Amino acid sequence: MKSVIRIITKIEETVARIGILGFMLTIFMGAVTRALGHPLNWTADIALFLFAWTVFICGDIAFRNGRLVNVDLLIVCFPLKVQKVIAAVVYTIICAFLAYVLYQGIVICPTTIHRAFNGMKGFSYIWVALSIPVCFSLLLFSAITRFVNLMRSNEKNVISKM
Repeated sequence: MKSVIRIITKIEETVARIGILGFMLTIFMGAVTRALGHPLNWTADIALFLFAWTVFICGDIAFRNGRLVNVDLLIVCFPLKVQKVIAAVVYTIICAFLAYVLYQGIVICPTTIHRAFNGMKGFSYIWVALSIPVCFSLLLFSAITRFVNLMRSNEKNVISKM
């Protein structure tokens, strides 16, 4: 299982790097061509596409690596069992939210299949909408994996690892 997570993480990190670089280059190219008086209308559409995918993928990377904001000032004062109960409640809420957004993403995808980008005819908006179910599936997988690892842990400050 850990090798699968490592492979997924490497793929996500590569896609995120490419997405960030592509996003920056596209915005820069759009700004330069606009300043030269020959704007490229499709640069904003490509930037939106790359931004949607990159934001959600980077969110999963940050979540998987425990890099999100966590305030544990009071919680670390509790015994380990209480910390685990709190973690269970928090992760139940997180998983419920991720599952809800995943479901809504699946619902919205068919409605965007015939919508095209303004600057790019033939490029369906579904490619942006697909970032929601794909990336939120990854986030849900990460949340479940992190929760299982937290519950198996016997560290005193388990909640600080959330």
